[in-house]
Formats: sequence, structure tokens, C-alpha cells
Amino acid sequence: MTEETNITIASGGDGMSKNKPDTGGGATTVIRVTGMHCATCVATVEKALRAVDGGVYEVSVSLATEKAVVGYDPEKCTVQELDAAVTSAGYGILRETLQIRLGGIHCATCVATVEKALMALDGVFSAEVNLTTNRAVVGYDPDTIDVSRMKTVIIDAGYEYLGFVGDEEGNQEEIQRTRALRNLRNRTLIGFAVSAFLMAIMFSGIMLPIPMTYFMFIVSTPFFIYLAYPIFRAAWGGHSEITHLRWM
Repeated sequence: MTEETNITIASGGDGMSKNKPDTGGGATTVIRVTGMHCATCVATVEKALRAVDGGVYEVSVSLATEKAVVGYDPEKCTVQELDAAVTSAGYGILRETLQIRLGGIHCATCVATVEKALMALDGVFSAEVNLTTNRAVVGYDPDTIDVSRMKTVIIDAGYEYLGFVGDEEGNQEEIQRTRALRNLRNRTLIGFAVSAFLMAIMFSGIMLPIPMTYFMFIVSTPFFIYLAYPIFRAAWGGHSEITHLRWM
């Protein structure tokens, strides 16, 4: 007996199904499943997904496309839990991974801010930013989200999107790295020059029309703000992100 390959099993009307959240907070994800060969496999995957505690209200599994379309409540379960349900049933998961080049990453606060911004996107199930390489490794569902959306949230968070590994704009990373090194060099030279000038004034014994402490404060403050601007920007970005999460 020959199996029909275009098999779809959908849940939504039986007693084991859950209702879609009344608040409209439901989400949909597409899971690419490997290892399905027949109607029994389809039914097994569908049953495993519906068994995820309290969060899944609709499942449609297709043997022809090897995809499971799952409606779920993100407040009750995560994409990782859905993936785990499929793998626990004995099947594989295919997820896309992307390496995004970043600019303006200086500290752990920057790393946390970008990771939180990416993880807040529907369709992103993992995000890890490396401070050494200035790259974000993002695991995502290409049927739910595209790169342009990731680019938008990175820029909105106050950082630079420099393309991704494998695109045609790879030279942008080197250009940005050279620009960043030149900027650091200029800041260092300016800071050294201003410090040397203030020390020379202080030890020279020159009489000033105002107290020395006031003079040094007036002269050094603008340069201090200029030199420390990257740190202030990172701190402000982290503060804004934390404030946003508190109000969510």
C-alpha cells in the first residue's frame, strides 16, 4: 500500500486543544522537522507539540513540506520548548543561524542590550553577542522573521549593523574597524595633549584670573565628555533597555 506524501494533520477542534489567548498575545512559529516518513510520523510530531504544557493551541504538520506550523502562547511556552518536544519524539529540527557584524560594541552592557533587543523579536530563539569579534550569532526562523527586522532593532538600540557573514558587503566590517581604530587613536592623542597642557599650567606657577581648580574644571570638562562619550552612550542604552523591560 502506497502512502500519500502530502499529509497534513491539524489540531484545533478536539478536546486536547487549547484555546487561543483572549488577550491576543498568541504567536505562530514554523518548525522545520526532519526524519518524517509517513502519516504516523506526522501524527507523532503533532501529538508531541500539543502535549507542551498549556501553551499550544493549534498545530498543523505537513509531510510534504516537512514543516510544523504551531500557534502558541509565548507567556506559557517558548520556541525552545517546542523544539525540545519534537526532538524528544525522535525527530530533528532545522533552524537557520546568522552571524551579524556589529559596530559600537564596547562593553558587557552593550552585549546585553543587543542580545535583549534581538531576543525580543518573534522568530528569534537564540542570540549571542561576542565582544571580541563584534558579532552576534542569531538562531532564527526564516519563515517568521527576516534580516531587515534584526537590522532595525540593532540600530534602534543605538548600535551599528554592518551586514552579516556571507553577504556582499563584507568589506564594511573592515572599513568600520579601521574607522573605529582611527577614532580611538584621535581620542587618545587629544586626551594626552589636554592632560599635558593642564599639568604644565599647574606646575608653571602662572597666575590665573580665576582659581586653578575652576580653570582646570572649565578646560577639562568638554574634553572629558568627548573622550568618555562611547561609555556614556553604552550606559544610556542599557538604562533605556532596562526601563523598557520594566514597563513591558
